[in-house]
Amino acid sequence: MLVQLQNILKKVLDSLIRFRFIIGIFAIIIIVVFKINGSSINAWQDVFSSNNTQISGQTRTVRSDEWKVQTPLALAQYYDDFKVHNSNISNDGQNMILQYNAPVKDISIIGKPFNWGFLFLKPDRALSWYWGTKVIGLLLISFETCLIITHKKKYLALLGSLWITLSPAIQWWFMQHVGDLAFFTLAIFVSYMNYLVGDNSKFKKIGLLSLFVSSSIGFVLVIYPAIQVPMAYFLIIMFVVTIKKYWKSIKLKKFDFISIFVSVLIILMVLIHVYLISKNDLKLLMNTAYPGHRVSLGGGATLMDMFGYLSNWLIPFRDINFSNNCEVSNYFNFLPVVLVLSPWLMFKNKKIDWIGLGLIVSPVIFLIWSFVSFPESIAKMTLLSYVTSSRSIICMNFFGMLASIWFISKLLTGKGFGLKLSLIVTTLMGGIYYFVISSSSLASYFGPKGKYLTIVFFALLVFTLLYKKIRKLFYPLMLMLIIVGGIFVNPINIGVGAITKTQVAHEVSSIRKSNPNARWIGSGQSYNYLPALGVKTFNSVDFYPNMKTWKQLDPKQKNIDIYNRYAHVQVEVTKGETSFTLNAPDNFTIFMNTSDLLQMKINYICTQVDLTSFNDSKLTFKQVSNIDSHGWRIYKLINV
Repeated sequence: MLVQLQNILKKVLDSLIRFRFIIGIFAIIIIVVFKINGSSINAWQDVFSSNNTQISGQTRTVRSDEWKVQTPLALAQYYDDFKVHNSNISNDGQNMILQYNAPVKDISIIGKPFNWGFLFLKPDRALSWYWGTKVIGLLLISFETCLIITHKKKYLALLGSLWITLSPAIQWWFMQHVGDLAFFTLAIFVSYMNYLVGDNSKFKKIGLLSLFVSSSIGFVLVIYPAIQVPMAYFLIIMFVVTIKKYWKSIKLKKFDFISIFVSVLIILMVLIHVYLISKNDLKLLMNTAYPGHRVSLGGGATLMDMFGYLSNWLIPFRDINFSNNCEVSNYFNFLPVVLVLSPWLMFKNKKIDWIGLGLIVSPVIFLIWSFVSFPESIAKMTLLSYVTSSRSIICMNFFGMLASIWFISKLLTGKGFGLKLSLIVTTLMGGIYYFVISSSSLASYFGPKGKYLTIVFFALLVFTLLYKKIRKLFYPLMLMLIIVGGIFVNPINIGVGAITKTQVAHEVSSIRKSNPNARWIGSGQSYNYLPALGVKTFNSVDFYPNMKTWKQLDPKQKNIDIYNRYAHVQVEVTKGETSFTLNAPDNFTIFMNTSDLLQMKINYICTQVDLTSFNDSKLTFKQVSNIDSHGWRIYKLINV
């Protein structure tokens, strides 16, 4: 009976692997047709009343970068015909290429395949395209990556594809830099590895080069050096070891040289184009007080940071109590075991596995950078000055995860380890897990029962991994951890009704149709909601500062350290002088005098505050909407 079940499972898995691309395309079609997405936009229901349909899961308000920033700004592009420079977002407008998840009608979009749907679909289905293509794309590209690093062990590669895609770090940061750069890095790796090593037809080579071109452009346009730099190190290291391993078998012909030259030329031309139309905005971005002037010298990480993934099985169900779920999310891995035992495996085989060596060197570099401080000259020369310890830890564990998958593949081809060594290593790892949890905030988070359950489970994973006689238990245990830690992170929604189907949205849209050029202010939490409805909004989320406007309001630039930053910009009306207040490194409020409201030619304000008390001889605030259940109303500004 057991043998029959194993044979059935094997046939099912073989079919999944064989028809993976067809299944992937079909899955994307289903996701788009039924308007399915994993956004946390239902969080807007705490701000405005709406009727968005959430099928399952929990809305993640902590993912404000997604539901409050990226998703609304992507929808805002729909109303501005996907222009590179969206004049509706902030008083001076914003360059949407620099907002890395914004769709634009520009050649640079070839590097943002997850945004292609916005160019031919309505916003609700376009958002489904984003989530669908990214999830399916990650599964497929992760499988191809694991085929390479496991030497074509297809069942392990299938587990690896889930391991990577459902990693807590990717799921909690899905719509931001972590998810994007994981995909682009692996896609670049897969494309150049298969091109150089595989026996490919011209058609397949063109496909691989197309993937390389798109992913290389996408990689650069993320514009998040804290993770881009480590990923670039990884790609360079893996390219070098690939050349070293396969040098004698790499045979490039005239077609290859021409194709590679054309591909590199396309990448350079697109990036030069982006630079030329964005150089002034890039200059503003790089010279911000936050994050542009941030310089890291390495060090500062703790063991709890390194082993933060120990909490990741629980955070989908219980919020962390000493940080936030996103910051503690990471990649499950067995890096300490790999670092200790892989040299022994290589020595035993009397042969260097160059791919494995690259996978080991990559995390070691960032393990050192995370815990050791370096002189500023070295930090800047190596570009590691851009890499904070928290982002270095994430990248280290990403590389550690890949090294772990490779290590498992080596165990499958060898005799494995005996009971004695397996017990010793398991005991040591259990001791490390105990020390890390007991000496950190994780102890209070887990509580006594959760603490020992976590230690025992992760130690059991190590033991089943190493001891060959019970290794079959490792796979269901690891699969359970992968599913629990990743699949329950993001909710499942239908459509974008949480933004578009509210009383405020209806009234704003009505005013927009009759007065499309009106200038708005979003008071309170409405500052980045209004752009998603297509109105010209004075304040929004500025990826770089609107210096032209801020100089008008602050001629002597006394507050330049406040507004010269990436920031959520909030506006409140005041009877006093206009002033700026920094609320957080990425958030400030402008208290605007009525005279400056006239100077900025503001026509409407969406607010929860009664503004009639600010009526004076120059300006009248006339309420032009009903008050919704959360107290929101719209005022029209009338110049007396």
